[in-house]
Amino acid sequence: MEEKTIPYYAYDAITILYNKTIRRLWILCIILAVFLVGSNVGWLIYESQYEDVVKIEQEAEWEEDSNVIFNGTGSVNYGESKADGN
Repeated sequence: MEEKTIPYYAYDAITILYNKTIRRLWILCIILAVFLVGSNVGWLIYESQYEDVVKIEQEAEWEEDSNVIFNGTGSVNYGESKADGN
């Protein structure tokens, strides 16, 4: 099998071209990383401008002999039943 060679100046030109391409890709990666961090910081600054306000209103009907306890979280405790006659 015959081995093919290329002239040195062609090899040198290709090497220089690849080095420029690799350098440009590194610059692109750095720019994209800066944009990623910058967009996340911007989003955090934007979201921190607002205060989360939660308003809970509950209406309940209460019976005197009831063991129902409203604990303010939306769930209801029924407690122990007194219907057993104890």
